[in-house]
Amino acid sequence: MSSRLNSSESESLFSCHFCGADNMRWTEVTPGKWMPFDVSKQAIHNCGESKQLTRDDVIQCLLNMGFEAYVPRTNSWQHAFIASNECQTIYFLIGKRSIDFKIYDYVRDTKIDSKGRLFTDGGEMVRNYYYKSNVVVHDLILKIASRLVNNLPIEESMKAGNGKTWQEQKADRFGIIPDRKDHFNRNEMVDVYNAISSGSGGDEYLCDGMWISADGSLHDKGR
Repeated sequence: MSSRLNSSESESLFSCHFCGADNMRWTEVTPGKWMPFDVSKQAIHNCGESKQLTRDDVIQCLLNMGFEAYVPRTNSWQHAFIASNECQTIYFLIGKRSIDFKIYDYVRDTKIDSKGRLFTDGGEMVRNYYYKSNVVVHDLILKIASRLVNNLPIEESMKAGNGKTWQEQKADRFGIIPDRKDHFNRNEMVDVYNAISSGSGGDEYLCDGMWISADGSLHDKGR
């Protein structure tokens, strides 16, 4: 099945998870707050069970919008959801501490290995950690997904990245001031690991006796 979306209205409709009402669509009612909108009644749907969006809500909404689900090759992420519009593809990559995404400025062909796991190489990586994020990550993800399926540009402010890594969380806990340059380079090395990983989560060989771990660190272990 092609991962490319038809952006027609019907593809983004779903049923309310709580009361079962049909013809719902996620709508941003105030900045950063999303609620189901009843298309039939042309009103915000409120069945008395409104709550903050959970990760499961986000996953279900992505599926309702036509995103296809995959298992990534690397253990850095647990789930991947893919969709394309007329000129772009987005991979939402769901991990334990974050929901990251990759933007491809072209319609990317989905690449799968022999075990059916998704390649996630290339593209522009944007990381959105929960820890100390200045945005509601779940709301941001749905906002970006909505713009994609409606063939709207992804604003640069949405690509800034949010929150702190688990290394920075640990540093905060022990009062350590992290080296920001090292953090930036480490994120680049994590991308390198993800691109070459066999999916086992173990160290991968680079060259000249150097190995790379899933957290982006390098080790001289010989050949």
